[in-house]
Formats: sequence, C-alpha cells, structure tokens
Amino acid sequence: MEYNGRFWSKFWNGSNNKTKKNSITVPTILDRGLARAIIYPFEYAKILIQIGYEPLEPVSGRSLLGHATLFYPNLVEYTMYIYQRDGFLGLYRGFLPWLFGYALGDFVYQEVTKLIHFEGDTPDSAGLPLPGIPGPFMSEFQFAEEDVSDESLKNFLQKLAKYLAGRLASIIACQPFMVVATRMCGQFVGRETLYKGILPSVREIFSREGIQGFFAGIIPRLIGEFFALVISGSFAFAVNWFVKRGSLRECVSLAFSVFVSRIAYPLQTVSTTMAINNSRIEAGLHPFTPLYGNWYECWRDLRQKNQSMRGANVFFRAFTGPQTIINDVAYPMGPTYPMDFKKIKDLIIKI
Repeated sequence: MEYNGRFWSKFWNGSNNKTKKNSITVPTILDRGLARAIIYPFEYAKILIQIGYEPLEPVSGRSLLGHATLFYPNLVEYTMYIYQRDGFLGLYRGFLPWLFGYALGDFVYQEVTKLIHFEGDTPDSAGLPLPGIPGPFMSEFQFAEEDVSDESLKNFLQKLAKYLAGRLASIIACQPFMVVATRMCGQFVGRETLYKGILPSVREIFSREGIQGFFAGIIPRLIGEFFALVISGSFAFAVNWFVKRGSLRECVSLAFSVFVSRIAYPLQTVSTTMAINNSRIEAGLHPFTPLYGNWYECWRDLRQKNQSMRGANVFFRAFTGPQTIINDVAYPMGPTYPMDFKKIKDLIIKI
C-alpha cells in the first residue's frame, strides 16, 4: 500500500511532537494491525494479479474514448472469487508473515532514524514520523506553506537522507517475511501446501536456496523506493519554492503523486514476480511463468509483453492480450490468462 499523504507535511515542517508520539506504542501497533487486517484481502488479490494469475475471463467494455475493449474484473470481484473458493479465512492466506514483516519494518525504520543525527537536531526531532501504512512506494504528499531558504534546503536534505536510510533498512529487514507471504499467496494458483506457515516456509526456502532465497526480488524494490523518494522529495522542495498557495500545492502534489506511482510501479511488479519465481510451486515455474535469471531479465520480459503494470489499477483493469472487435463487442484472441497453460498441460498428460 501507499504512504499516508500527511507524512510529507510532517516531513517538510519537522515534527513538533514529543519523541514518544513518534515511537511505536501498543495503541499504534493495534491500530496498524487492524488497518492492515482490513486491507489485506485486497493486497492478497493484488499479489496474485502481479504474478500474472487471472482466473476470471475479461469482459467487453468501453475505453475513455468510447472504443470497445476488454477489461478484467476489478479488484473487488477478484477478491470475491478468492472468497468463493477458500472462504473467509482463505482471504488471509499469508497474512501473518506479511503483518510481521511490516511490523518489523516499522521498528527498524524508527530505530535507524533515531540513530542518525545531524548538527542542530533536538531530542524532540529524534526519529521521523512513521508513514501511515508502509508499502513499496510513496505516492501522496502534502506541503508546508512557509517559504524556503538555503537553511531549509539543508534541513530538507538531511531529513531526506535520514528517511531514505530508515526506509531502505526497513525494506531489507522485512523482505524475508514478504517472500514467505508472497509464496504462501502464490499457492492459491496450484493449490499446493508446501508453504504452510512461517517456520515450514523458512525451512523450505533455506534448504533449497540458502540465505539469498529470503531476499528474492529485493533489488528492484530498493531501486524503486530510492528513486521514488528522491524524485518525490526533490519535487516537494521545488513546489514549496515556486508555489505559494497551499491549495495549489495540494493539487500539484496529487497530480505528481500519481505520476511517481506509475513510474515506480513496474519495479514493484518485478519484485513480487521474482519473490516467487523458480520456487517449487506452480505459480513460480514454467509454463505458468518464464524462469528468470535475474530481476532485469524479468523487467525486460514483462515490459516487452506489456505486463509490467498488472495490478496497478483497482478498476478498469485493461486486458493487454490480442483482441478482436465483432459488432462493436471486444473478444479475446488466444489464451486470456496463464492458467490456460495448465489446461494445456493437463490435456497433454491425459493424451
């Protein structure tokens, strides 16, 4: 999920709260746990979409220009499909490692930002305010209304460096849990039970892939986070420099947030795909997915197939495969989703 937009307002102004307000407390943990429990079924569905699993047939609809085109069912309908197959508890497949991962990420983020000090720091500014609900990339901003200066530029760069260090460290810390969660979710495709829980999953990954298996897909995630934060932070400073009206700043920030999110999203797709690639479940093996040697090979392949943005939209999820128009109605040509390969494989086995 994306960051809460209020973060950048606090980021720019500096935090006037006491350190205890920026610390992880029991109410904070409970609030975040509840929020993540509510959104998790949609995160689960998004993971399946990112790895290329589309069990529901696309339907004909209309583009913004009124042309007939194909759309996959929206994320809510996709989540309902999971519910119909696995019930309510099935919506929380992989939830525990996912939750533990983000909880650990929050803790590491706070501790790292507290360890980094610059000249002029005060005890009240130790640590930066936690993002609302952390995720791979940041896309929402709010800006302060005071003028900028050379001193504020220095202060901004210091806070940006501190925030970058905290975020990158938190990603490294929580990545093993994200890999476990992604593979547990991916078992929905082939109905395996190889990754039954955190400990069995850890044993499976370590026995087959060693330590590096726990960090599958981390490079594109780190790259995407770094560039998204640098671009977003630089733009935040530029807006405060040139735009004086607070309401206009918010409009500009909203537009740019969408822009940054769209640029960074393909790396998120690559990260999720690589986290499951070449594992012992159907969703990570050929013919469901190609076996990639590295993340760049995966990124290039998804880009060539126009698949790097899969899962980016909640609604109006465009079908990117070949299609034809008959009587102003769109129809797919050829396989509509990777699971067609499973049907072909089963047919070959029967023959």
